[in-house]
Amino acid sequence: MFADKLVAFFRGEPGNAAAKGVADAARGRGDITYMQGFGNVRVETPRETARGERATYNVQTGVVTLDGNVKLTQDKNVLSGGFAVVNVKGGRSAVYGSAKEAGQTGTRENTRVSALIAPSSRPPEPAAAVKAKP
Repeated sequence: MFADKLVAFFRGEPGNAAAKGVADAARGRGDITYMQGFGNVRVETPRETARGERATYNVQTGVVTLDGNVKLTQDKNVLSGGFAVVNVKGGRSAVYGSAKEAGQTGTRENTRVSALIAPSSRPPEPAAAVKAKP
């Protein structure tokens, strides 16, 4: 995840690490459980790139939600809307007009979803010949 501002939440370390003088920011280092991105957010997977104004990423589930002027690009295909859900582990993504349409809470009102689908560069497969039975 890339953004103007990233906030990471770390898993708390068991025991009394705070009593031993370990700084709160250092406890659980390397064990990020949740992230938030603000401003010019970009999330990249092997197949697609998603952009938005804000994002949350649950590391355990692999689900990223993006809110605000969302664009999802895969090859030359582009989906636009107000809210997107990207599963970086499962590879499934969806774009919605708003968070409410996705069944989640969000800050923006409904936006129209649009799609630009580019034609494939592969030639079409020939139609199968149909033989009449004697």
